[in-house]
Amino acid sequence: MELRTLLTSRKTLVLKIGDVENQIRGSLCLFGIELGTAKRRTFSERVRELTADLPRVAAILDVLLQAHAAMLLSLDRLNRMVPEIAREHAVCRKLMTVPGAGAVVGLTFISAIEDLARFAKSRSVGAILGLVPRKHQSGEIDRNGRITKTGDTEARAALFEAAHVMLHRVKKWSGLKAWATKTAQRQGNKRAAVELARKMAVVMHRMWVDGTTFRFSAVELRPPPPRRHLTVCRDRGWVSSASKGRPHWDGREVKPE
Repeated sequence: MELRTLLTSRKTLVLKIGDVENQIRGSLCLFGIELGTAKRRTFSERVRELTADLPRVAAILDVLLQAHAAMLLSLDRLNRMVPEIAREHAVCRKLMTVPGAGAVVGLTFISAIEDLARFAKSRSVGAILGLVPRKHQSGEIDRNGRITKTGDTEARAALFEAAHVMLHRVKKWSGLKAWATKTAQRQGNKRAAVELARKMAVVMHRMWVDGTTFRFSAVELRPPPPRRHLTVCRDRGWVSSASKGRPHWDGREVKPE
């Protein structure tokens, strides 16, 4: 519950800061002032600079700017708490090894799942988070629709953002990224990001259950190949190799000395 409180409070501040900025932009448009692109940290300075010739408007908007600055300070405090909690959480540290998944994604996923016993199979997580397509079946009709969008909205949004980062920003290749890239070539980037988000949810749940970190390649799971013992028969001029105790001729000729 602590994680849920932290994440929802942070999300509320982000939304309210955006509401205040949009309100100020709309008010400036009434006076023919276009704010344009402004960074969040320099937003107040830019507004005061543009309203220097309108003292009454500047006094009105200054109240909103003070609230904007106070919410930014509160958001900074919560943002500093997120990585601290993530470092102390052993499961979150392992989930953060997934490319594109940071502290916010890991904590959001943990708060959405809560209890591992809720899911008998990891592939059920995608359905619970609303990342599977709708099914419409009637008689001979059987078609898939859009995703259901049921369950935790914040977890679904966090997984989609993480999938987008893995697909477009992460440079290191993995089996998951290669699969998503091929899917994007067939169906487009948006559908590939949604399908990748579902697969990431399944993988992250399995990592949590097994207590493992993310594997970039399936080669890490394969056992080493058996050693092949070569037997040289120079009298007959050929080489035999044995694998698992079954010798066979591999067609290699031996040059005479």
